Amino acid sequence: MASILVSGCELPGYLTLIADRKKIKAAATETLEEYLVTNRFGFAPDRIGVIDPIHHSINHGHKANVKCLYYNFESSVKTSKVVSKEKLLQYDFLNTAGLRVPIVKKKVADILKEYCGEKIQVIDVVITLKSGEEITDYKAINVINRVEAFTWEGSIKGMRYEEYSADFKEYLAKGLSWVPEKTRIQLEKEKRTRFEKYGYPNISTMQEIAFKKEVIDREVICKDSITDEPVIMIGGELATELKKHKFKGVGFFSAYIIHKIV
Repeated sequence: MASILVSGCELPGYLTLIADRKKIKAAATETLEEYLVTNRFGFAPDRIGVIDPIHHSINHGHKANVKCLYYNFESSVKTSKVVSKEKLLQYDFLNTAGLRVPIVKKKVADILKEYCGEKIQVIDVVITLKSGEEITDYKAINVINRVEAFTWEGSIKGMRYEEYSADFKEYLAKGLSWVPEKTRIQLEKEKRTRFEKYGYPNISTMQEIAFKKEVIDREVICKDSITDEPVIMIGGELATELKKHKFKGVGFFSAYIIHKIV
């Protein structure tokens, strides 16, 4: 059945990977100046760094302009336990913080490439242990297939939905004056169309967010373009294939935190 895929599920906290923003910034294939020519995500130019488009892309389902993602354990949960290569390699899926994307073994990446094709971006990963040893046995899976999976059927508004919706409507009315004209026209059109059709559902405004099972099954793997949630959803066929291998560190859920498939 269609599932929400959770990477790093039930791993101990001290194994959580922390994004190394400095190294990721150096691995970017797009400069800040190049990004701002279009400002395709509509960031305020005075509050944006090179890593922000990468972070936004990976969270919300766009191709990320970066050669490699770097992680370490320097800011991880304070513990006396030392992360060894042998301990880490026990898991096929890892948990991350700071830049949330599934980090998987090559054998998992190969299955995802076979089933998902151009719907995912596979990115090299370097994990640095506290000893300085580097691990390159994993890949990052950036899901770049954005579809309209959200449905109001089964979704529940949060207490501040109306307040936040009114604020967003006012934001739309003012327009994105700081964005170059060509991009601005398209961005404003997309945002207004989405607001008129679906309202303003997202993690800040909703108590529960539902996604359509039939859409997920058809797409194999996807993220939702309406709520812009970083949730990864996979169809039943892919879920069955992954479960068959009994990979360690991954969970498959019909409902997870405030998200559910209906």
